[in-house]
Amino acid sequence: MLSSLATTTQTLTNWRLVDKNARVTPINATLGPGESVLLALDGNGVQLGNQGGTLSLQNDHNIQMDVVTYTAQDAATDDRYVRFRR
Repeated sequence: MLSSLATTTQTLTNWRLVDKNARVTPINATLGPGESVLLALDGNGVQLGNQGGTLSLQNDHNIQMDVVTYTAQDAATDDRYVRFRR
């Protein structure tokens, strides 16, 4: 799930989510203030490993806008929502 903390509508055209192995899931979405959008991971793009990893959010110029890292401990429980923290 991708969430916006902005106070205005944000349009993400040709943005992307990238995992530690450079697999890419494209993002084309519009989020209103405080809204979230669910990104389906279909196995062809970003994959979340059980040993931890890094996810990078890149804009349409492939500039990193945000990044999160998760550990094996974070991924240890199946079927659980993980909230990434900074």
